[in-house]
Amino acid sequence: MVAYTITEEEEEEEEKEEEEEEEEEEEEEEEEEEEEEEEEEEEEEEEEEEEVGNGLSMNNKKKTRTEEI
Repeated sequence: MVAYTITEEEEEEEEKEEEEEEEEEEEEEEEEEEEEEEEEEEEEEEEEEEEVGNGLSMNNKKKTRTEEI
């Protein structure tokens, strides 16, 4: 077995690297969450547009029916 001693400087460097890695992971997670939220908002907007579009087409059908009578 090989004995390995870590100097304080090496230990501090390792801690800094670990902290940087953790920060990067957190940033990536936040970016992913933001992307998911944006996608959900876009889907909701599309659904609302479809509902509005369906409502308008129903109104148009009602108008044509009343005009035919």
